[in-house]
This record gives sequence, structure tokens and C-alpha cells, in this order.
Amino acid sequence: MLQYIQNHIYSLIYLFLAFHTAKVSAQVVSFETQIHYSPTELTNFLSSINSDENQLYFIASDYNLYCYDKNTFELKYKKELNSKTNTTPYLYKNTLITSIYEDKKHYAAFLNKNTGETIQKINLSPLKTKSYFIDESTFISTIIDDNGGQLVCYDLKNDTLLWKHYIGHGVDKPFYIQEESILANFDNDEWKIVSFDGTIQEEIVEEYQTNTKYKRHSLFFDLTHDKKEIKVEFLNNYFSNTQNLKVKTNATATVLLNPKKLIVLADNLKVISNKELHKIIQLPDEGENEYLEILKKDTKNVWFFYQNLIVNFDSKKNKVAKTYDLTKWNVHQAILEEHTFWLISKNDGQLYGLQLEVTQRQLDEKTARQKYYNCTEPEKARIEAEKAAEEKTKIN
Repeated sequence: MLQYIQNHIYSLIYLFLAFHTAKVSAQVVSFETQIHYSPTELTNFLSSINSDENQLYFIASDYNLYCYDKNTFELKYKKELNSKTNTTPYLYKNTLITSIYEDKKHYAAFLNKNTGETIQKINLSPLKTKSYFIDESTFISTIIDDNGGQLVCYDLKNDTLLWKHYIGHGVDKPFYIQEESILANFDNDEWKIVSFDGTIQEEIVEEYQTNTKYKRHSLFFDLTHDKKEIKVEFLNNYFSNTQNLKVKTNATATVLLNPKKLIVLADNLKVISNKELHKIIQLPDEGENEYLEILKKDTKNVWFFYQNLIVNFDSKKNKVAKTYDLTKWNVHQAILEEHTFWLISKNDGQLYGLQLEVTQRQLDEKTARQKYYNCTEPEKARIEAEKAAEEKTKIN
């Protein structure tokens, strides 16, 4: 407990100094784990993160799951998985879905997200995509087994695999639920409709006298926010290839991003932004990073991570609003929530929380934590300095 209090005091001192020396947009470290790694664990580096409203779920490269309270930064539990992965642990109600390694095999496991207790380990490989639950015990997901990528339906109550279909590289594509059926990628941009009972629905479009039957397959890359098919012919107008092409949607727009270009689509595939990254972004002088991700899309902004930069692109004004250089962190994986950037650093394997923008709520929370954790009566000069720092932040 003493160490916990000391860590908070050090963090608050850091915050206090940062507010005196930096502008509002400066990066301020508000959270940092202290996990000890062996050299081997950092060499074979795999790690992932997810979060909900109150907690962070961090699968570290030491084969353990760590759950932290986002408000107090307290470690709520540590769960030994004997497994590490770059695949995000998935959330469903009060359950965290991840992988566990036992008896020389990786299994999908359902944990109580608040305690880490294993609810059920199932005889299925770790899940590759977020599950869709047909009912309280039956779910659809994708896995990779000994035969490759599979679309699966599993009954948790009876611990039974109900059906599976080979989908190859489609295992990494999100599937869509449409009127009690599944629209799933079956590799090579081929999509098929699968009923919840596992029946593949294929429409016969032509039949010859030789009794040869031709069946129609939907060929497209992905769906937009308004359920329009993004066909390869459309993409070829903007991208040289579809390798490492990221897609993210919200209610009103679709974002396409690869290492060279950013495209924003409105309804009916209307292109409202078409930007070559090298023309709108000045890259840091040092360091390269293969991590590429669309972090968030709201009504106005697209936030994405590219070559060690967090980029805030204003799609209304069609220009970059702000960038943040995170070269020093060597980001492996990250999520963005409001103005807090949670990242896993490949330098040391630690999970960090960075404040990109300081809001009044965060200032209030900082002040409250200072009052709670200070063990001695605060000096008058320090109180005045803190108030001056807060006023300066408000003005900026």
C-alpha cells in the first residue's frame, strides 16, 4: 500500500511539473506499469490491450493478464494465462474473452472481467474476431485451427462446437449480422451468407443443359457505414493495393487508411477526403514504426496512428488539425479514449497512459487525488503554484 501511495505521489509531482512547463496539448504521463520482464519475454514480444468504462485489460509479454482501475490506477488483479498475444481480448457483458495455454495447447477462455476468475475454458482455439451471441450461450466467431481459418458457432452451455466453415484469410475480417444470418468473408474478397444453423445460402443464377450450375458470390472488400459494398474496382481508383488497408466506420462515415493514403467516405461511397499522407504530415526525423491504426472517428475528426505520430485529421476542414510525436515510446498497440492515449511500448513492454489534452474534469481529478494522497499539510506556496498552473491551463 505504501508503494502504491508513493507511486501516485511521484505521478502527481510529474503532472505538477508538466503543467508548469508545457502547453495544454503536451503529452503528460498519467499512468505507467512497473512489470519486470526477462530478456526473452521482450525479445519475443507479443502484447495487447482493451478497456471498458472503468478498467484496462493488459495482456503483457510476460504471459500474464493485468487488470487496472482506470480511475485510481490500482491493480485489481493479475491472471496467469501462460499465453501472450497481439489479438485484443474481447469484452461481452461481464466477461473477458481471451486465450489460456494449458496441456501444451491454446484454448479460448471466458473470464470474469472484474475478478479474473476463469468462468469457462472451451475446447476451441483462441478467438480471432469479436463474438456475436445469438443467445445467452451460443456465439459466432472466427478461429484458426489445424486446418486454417474457420467461421464457428459454439454452444457454451453444452460445451459443443455446433458447426464450422473454412474461410481462410477471411478469419481476420469482421463478419456482419443481417436478419438472423451472417455475412462472412470466405477469403479473396468473397462473401457468403450463412444461416445461424450453419447453412450457406448461395443463389443459383444460371443453369445450363449440361446441368452445370453457376452460383453467385458477392465479391467486395468490406461494407461502409451505410452498408454499401466497397468493391476492389472502387479501391483501385485510390489505392495501389489493399494490403494493410484499415477500415473503420461510425454512424455517418467510413475511413480507409493505408501507409500512403487517407480516404473518408460519406453516404453512397461519396469521397469527402482524399489525402496522400506524405503531403499532409511531416514525419519525425528519427525512427520508423509499422503500427498503423485508425484510433477513432467522430462527427468531425479522424484520429489515427502512423509512423510514430498520432494524427488528428479534421474531415470537415479537410486538413490535419494536430499531430503528436510519440517516437520515444515505440508504440506497439494503443487505444484512444477522449484525450487519454493508452499505449504499449515495445521499448520496455510497459503500458502507459498519456494525456494528450487536459480537460477541466482531469484537472479536478488531479486535484482530488492530490488531496487524498498527500500525507502532510500542503505548503501555502505549493497551493498557490498549483492554482496558477490550473489558471494557465484554462487560459491556454
